[in-house]
Amino acid sequence: MKKIILKISVFFLLMCFATIYSYYLTNLYSLDEIWNYGFAKNILDGLIPYKDFNMIIPPLFPYITSFVLKIFGQKLLVYHIFIALLVTCITYLASRKIGFYSILIYISLLIYSSNGYNINTLFLLFILLTVLEKKLRYQDIIIPMLVSLMILSKQTLVLFAIPSIIYSKQKKKTLSVYFIFFFSFLIYLFYYDNLIQFLDYCFLGMFEFTEKNNLSIPVYLMVECIACLSLVLSLWQSRGQRKDILYVLLYQIIVFPIVDISHFVLGWSAILYLLFQKEGFSQFIRNSMFVIILTLELAVLLISNYTTTFLARNYLEHSRQNTFLKGRLIPNVTNIYIDEISDKLMEYNDYQVYILGGNSYLIKLSLDIPINKYDLINYGNMGYRGEDKYIAEIRKKCREQKCLFILSNHDLTTNKYNQTSYKILSYIDKNYSKIHATNIYGVYIN
Repeated sequence: MKKIILKISVFFLLMCFATIYSYYLTNLYSLDEIWNYGFAKNILDGLIPYKDFNMIIPPLFPYITSFVLKIFGQKLLVYHIFIALLVTCITYLASRKIGFYSILIYISLLIYSSNGYNINTLFLLFILLTVLEKKLRYQDIIIPMLVSLMILSKQTLVLFAIPSIIYSKQKKKTLSVYFIFFFSFLIYLFYYDNLIQFLDYCFLGMFEFTEKNNLSIPVYLMVECIACLSLVLSLWQSRGQRKDILYVLLYQIIVFPIVDISHFVLGWSAILYLLFQKEGFSQFIRNSMFVIILTLELAVLLISNYTTTFLARNYLEHSRQNTFLKGRLIPNVTNIYIDEISDKLMEYNDYQVYILGGNSYLIKLSLDIPINKYDLINYGNMGYRGEDKYIAEIRKKCREQKCLFILSNHDLTTNKYNQTSYKILSYIDKNYSKIHATNIYGVYIN
C-alpha cells in the first residue's frame, strides 16, 4: 500500500512540476501551444477541420483536446495540464522497464512539450512497446489499433502499419482493424464534406512543407544520424527479431524534415528507452551514461529557458486579463497590442478583416473572434501551391468588399528562418494602403 501511495505521489509531483514549469516559468516563445489549443477550440466552436480552418495533421488529437477543454474549461492552462499528464504517463511507462533512468525522458520532454500531437504519438508508442513486452494474447488486434491512432495523430507514422502486418500471426484480423479505422475515418470525411481539403492540407501540402521547412540544427542532425545508424546495426544484429528496435527506428521519421530541438527530443526519448535496456552494460557504465546525459539535458533545458525567459525577464509578465491566456508568462506588450487591434477592429467594423502572421491565432482567441484558414499561413499549411491560391482569393474578395489587413511586422521584416508566408505578407504590403503602424503590427485597407 505504501508503494502505491509513493508512486501516486511521485506521479502527481512530476505532473505538477511539468505544468508549473511549462506554463508559469517559461515564456510564450513558441506558438505551437496556441495553434494546438486553437484547433481544439475551433472544434468546440462548431468549426469543421480542413473546411473551416486549416491543419496539416489528422484530427484525432484536436478532437481529444477539445473533449478535455469541454470538461475542464477553455483555458490554455488546461491544455498544459493535459500535456503534462501525457509526459508523466510516458515517464511512468518507461520507469516500469528502466526504473529511475526514465527521469531522463521526463527532462528531455520538458525541454519542448508544447507540440501536443507529437507528444500524443510518443505516448501511443510507449503503450505499443509495453504491449510488445507483455506479449499480450490479442497483440495482433491491439497493435494495429494503436498504430491506427498514431496515424490519425500524424500521417507520416503510416510506416508503422508495415511491420505490424509483417509480424502479425493473424494477418486477417490485423488488416481488418486497419480497414475498420480507414473506412470509419473516410465516413467522417464524407459526412463533413472535407475529403478534398484533407488531402490538400495533409498530403499535397506536405511537399511544400518539406521544401520550405527543411532547416536542421547541425548538432541535432548529427546525433540523430548516429542514433539511426546505431538502431539499424542493433536491428541487424538481432536479425530483425527485436520488434521494439524496429518501431523506435521507424519513429525517428517524426524528427524530420525539421531536425530542431522540438522534434529531436521526441526521437531521442524513444532511443533513451532502448539504450538503458541494452544488455552487456555494467551498472557503472549505465550510471556514467545517466550522469553524462542528465548533465547535457539539464544544460539544454537551462540554456533554452535562460535565453528565452531569463534574459527577457524585464519584458515578461503573467497575464492578468481574464482570457484563455490568464496566468501564462507572456511578453508584457501582448495585451497592449491586442487591445489596440481590438480598437481598430471596432473602428472598421464594416470591413472584412484579415489578421495575417504567426500571432493571428493568439489575437483572435484573445478577442474571441472566429478562426478561419487565413489565420495560419505557415509554409506547407495551405495545401498545394497554397500561397498563390490564398493571394488570388484575397485579391478577388477585396475587389468586391472593403478589407482591413493587420500584418505582423516581425514576420514581414524577418522572413529568414520564419515559417510564415512572406509572399502573402509582401503582397498585402505592396498592394494595399498602410494607415497605421507600430513596431509590432501594421494596418492596411483597400
